[in-house]
Amino acid sequence: MGGSGVKRAIVFWLSCFVALGILISGLVFLGKPVAKVDLTSALPSPDKNSLYIVYIDQNSTLSHLADYVAFSKSFLSNLNLREADVELATLALTLLKDSKNAALMMYPADGKLYLAIEPDEEVTPSIELNKLPLKWKEDYPDLKFELNGDRMVIYPSDKRSMWMSLRGKVLLVSSSEEDLILMEQNFDKRDKVKDDSFSIKWSMYEEWPGHLWCHIPTNLIPFDSFGDVPFDVELAWLFEGGKLQAKWRLEGVERIFSDEELALLTPQKWSGNYLLPEQRSITLGMTILDTPELARGVSMLADALDQSSESILEFLKGQMVLTVGGRANIFSIPMPGVLFQFPDRGDIGKTIISGIWQNKLASLRINSNSVAGYESGGAINIPATIIAVANDQMAIVGFLSSDNFLSGISLKDAFPNVVDREYLMWADINFASTFDDLKQVLSMEHLFDVGVPADDAFKQKYDKLYEFVNNLKNAGRLFVGLNDIYHGELIWEPENYISQ
Repeated sequence: MGGSGVKRAIVFWLSCFVALGILISGLVFLGKPVAKVDLTSALPSPDKNSLYIVYIDQNSTLSHLADYVAFSKSFLSNLNLREADVELATLALTLLKDSKNAALMMYPADGKLYLAIEPDEEVTPSIELNKLPLKWKEDYPDLKFELNGDRMVIYPSDKRSMWMSLRGKVLLVSSSEEDLILMEQNFDKRDKVKDDSFSIKWSMYEEWPGHLWCHIPTNLIPFDSFGDVPFDVELAWLFEGGKLQAKWRLEGVERIFSDEELALLTPQKWSGNYLLPEQRSITLGMTILDTPELARGVSMLADALDQSSESILEFLKGQMVLTVGGRANIFSIPMPGVLFQFPDRGDIGKTIISGIWQNKLASLRINSNSVAGYESGGAINIPATIIAVANDQMAIVGFLSSDNFLSGISLKDAFPNVVDREYLMWADINFASTFDDLKQVLSMEHLFDVGVPADDAFKQKYDKLYEFVNNLKNAGRLFVGLNDIYHGELIWEPENYISQ
């Protein structure tokens, strides 16, 4: 009995240790995400003497964004690309969109393409059976293909072909058989050291899933000051919570500026008593620099306003915010408003605005009224909505109803991420409102033709432009900020956009 009890105890404790071992192994190994294949191992070493673009995406970014922006074949056609390039570009976008992991290298000038992707579950089985995936047939019913050994050749057009082969669950694609063979060799030797292996060191947000690198070689950019030094653009992005956030870095851009210009290109902190229309299409914030080009260009504006060039130059220098949107009208015809705001112009601002109000708008002031809080100028409602006012803190001029202006919101409420941050320039676009405003302006000639709705009039008269902007009208909101001449940021909210 005693021996049997000892045996049972040993079995019990061994079982516990085995169970504990299995549990720990499960936590250590099964609890970790499966490592993705390094698809860049299939790419060749970049040619530093050529223009090339490298695109890396480990988070199906294009697939996430495809529901919000229709980058269709017709959209690309409007970019004046050759038909063969359009066919190739749309098919490449389809491959990227349907991938869970992608690495792309392009040489645009040579028409060369190297692409490695992990396709979704619908694509791989068809390729394994030497068939075109059903979704490709649906999108490209005229797409032709042929087999060449264990490789497939597809023809987006009569002038272009794409070669592809599978390596496990990875699809390798290239623009020629020779380049595809090179990719296969690189990928098959990915665990070994290769002299010609792909190598780019990302300097920004290496942990983010998306990266792009564009290398522009010497003598390609038409600026003498670039000399024999190449120029590079690096972009990193993250799509999370329905929002795309991107940062970029430029290397070599300083060579197009003189030392004096570089001294002027200093980012400034944004604040001030701006009032922005609640409904806006486009908002642009920028610092107008005191450059020789500005000094030479103000003479025409000075003559038009009966002011000296020196006064206009002094007035323009500094920060400015331009907004397009809000309510305005001409002879009771509704139009989107346009408003310029110049902060901290003081006496020179009041002088310029007073001159515009007293001289240039004198014939319209019979229907004018003052605007509370502003010492100079006023507002006109008939025959057009015009505002020109100034105080010590702000000078304002534009085509906007005074009620719409006074009911506006502050810069802090409209753009909390801008206030007290430093930018050289920034812009915010509400694509849906921009589409509506553009449609309203371009349809004006049909306002009195009640038989033709404004939307149809826009389509008929400006069909190509309509098709172009119609692809973007559901694209939500885009913010772009230039932090300095080297760095910038982008925030795109394609869904659930609520106009502020």
